[in-house]
Amino acid sequence: MALDAGGRLPVRAGVLIAAHGERGGALDNTALDRLAASVAAALPGQAVSAGVLYGEPSIERAVDRLGACPMLVYPLFFSDGRFVSEVLPQRLDSVAGQRAFSILTPLGLDPRLPLWLADRIEVTARARRFDLSETFVLIAAHGSTQSNQPRNAVMLLAERLARQRRGAPVGFGFLDEPPYLVDVISQLPDQAIIIALFTGRGLHSAEDLPLIAAASGRSDVPVIGPIGTDFSIAPLIADAVSKHVVVGF
Repeated sequence: MALDAGGRLPVRAGVLIAAHGERGGALDNTALDRLAASVAAALPGQAVSAGVLYGEPSIERAVDRLGACPMLVYPLFFSDGRFVSEVLPQRLDSVAGQRAFSILTPLGLDPRLPLWLADRIEVTARARRFDLSETFVLIAAHGSTQSNQPRNAVMLLAERLARQRRGAPVGFGFLDEPPYLVDVISQLPDQAIIIALFTGRGLHSAEDLPLIAAASGRSDVPVIGPIGTDFSIAPLIADAVSKHVVVGF
């Protein structure tokens, strides 16, 4: 089935939430199923499934759950790097068969994400009795040694979030490239909040980030996230999907 001129699919389309897959930590790929259920609740009548590139539930199993209908694919990634631009399309090409599919903008590049984050930051700052305008926000991300897209996406998110916060300080640090989180976290001011720009409570969120914070003597810093499987992100995902569904096709 062909897509329409706007890259949209019919109301009968299935929705596939695609993620990388967890390693270590709580190995909570099952959190994706709960997220998919939350997205489905916000999209009455739409079939929603979740799958990962590595591990279970696999992309193939998730596609099978949707049946023979065309698919809208929502990348639960924070950039349009290699996994979204190359690996995911290749996997879908091999399993989709005659199904049409359209890959949407990944979560990290959604222009509404900074507003969602700003709301979470305000709630967290008030709970800690921080001065919101002085609270430093650190975006903690994976980074890459092979591509500029992840870094560029985090820099764009930081710029958008700083505008949303009307110039209140926003910085970023990475696991795999400079500025390294271990250095940045050790220099955080007393009033600081970390955004865990990871998908679930696996290796990076449940193990790496807490260990780095402890080694830096800053285990006291509140952490928002991991963002990818925060259930309150479901309405944002559902809204992004709904803009690509043609009702009454």
